[in-house]
Amino acid sequence: MSSATIIGITGITVSGIVGPFVAAWAHRRGDKQRFEREQLRRHREDLRGVLDEGALLLGAGQTNLRLAHEAVSRGEAEPADVREWASEVHLLGQRLLLRLSREDPVVAKYEQVRAALVAVGESYGDESGYSQAVDAFEARRSEFLEEARAALERSGAQ
Repeated sequence: MSSATIIGITGITVSGIVGPFVAAWAHRRGDKQRFEREQLRRHREDLRGVLDEGALLLGAGQTNLRLAHEAVSRGEAEPADVREWASEVHLLGQRLLLRLSREDPVVAKYEQVRAALVAVGESYGDESGYSQAVDAFEARRSEFLEEARAALERSGAQ
């Protein structure tokens, strides 16, 4: 066989078989990388939404805690909207667990906020105990918000 025939067969093989195979492989790899980046972006946006909701819920904490404390101090029941708020705080913790593991620092900080809320509820009617419990709640809330911000920054860097 002549060298021209060998070169021709090689050229046909490369352009007809190997070339399209390599192009298809590169295209699939690019599609997979784009899909994975899009999934990460969606996860980050979903987490950002839940954390934003958590910040709003916990931001209303001081007011709701004060309303409940005042009602209990007057011998009345805790207001219904405060009980509803407390329920939403609990449910938000469950939503976080759907997105993050129990060992995640954001979840751990959120659990500390919820524990501080329970301590505030147990101190209704006791002025000094109530003030200390609210201060602890505020500190835990700030720690949660700092950790949430750090988590969003870490997920944005990926």
